[in-house]
Amino acid sequence: MNPTVHELKTWPEFFALVVNGNKNFELRPDDRGFEVGDVLWLREWLPAEKKYTGRYRFCWVDYVLRDAYLFGLKAGFVAMSVTPMAASVPCTMDGVSANAEREEV
Repeated sequence: MNPTVHELKTWPEFFALVVNGNKNFELRPDDRGFEVGDVLWLREWLPAEKKYTGRYRFCWVDYVLRDAYLFGLKAGFVAMSVTPMAASVPCTMDGVSANAEREEV
């Protein structure tokens, strides 16, 4: 079974941190049913211009934290640990190739 792919707008300052390896998490509204093993399709988005730059990165979801308001996570949000995929992993909105391996970049 192929994992669910979630297409997400990502502002340039946060996108750059994922690409250079300094950010390995995502904080998002819990509106998509994120699960471990899913794939995030992070697309760089220019909010002022309301358009995509054309740059993107696929990431595996390694861990999902919910309902942790006692630790500062706002209700209705998730914190996810993510691992960027190797550029060679074939992905589409229909899912990741069944032959894809969890290879870090």
